[in-house]
Amino acid sequence: MTQHKGTPPARVCARPDPATWNEDELMTLSEAAALFWPDGPLSEDTLRTAVRDGRLPVSEIARKLFTTKRALSALHVCTPRSVESRASADATEAGSSASPPLFASSARINRG
Repeated sequence: MTQHKGTPPARVCARPDPATWNEDELMTLSEAAALFWPDGPLSEDTLRTAVRDGRLPVSEIARKLFTTKRALSALHVCTPRSVESRASADATEAGSSASPPLFASSARINRG
């Protein structure tokens, strides 16, 4: 997992306190990672994975992904994993086919 490297985004430098950001203010995934997890454990790549897995709601504008403080709060909810989801994860790691993911993401992730 990569940590945020280099200088944080300009808007985060201008307002480094998460309390100064509105609950529904759009921020890029890079800004979100730098603002809430400047020293880890979550990075922009981790947030992209959460989007892909349907755990982080995003808005796609001009091929860029944006999220909000309110949406990020969904990542803080801990839920027990069922026996079926653990078995599915174990089967996936072993290279066998697994059932479809529990969450479907409509967001297209652009890595280029």
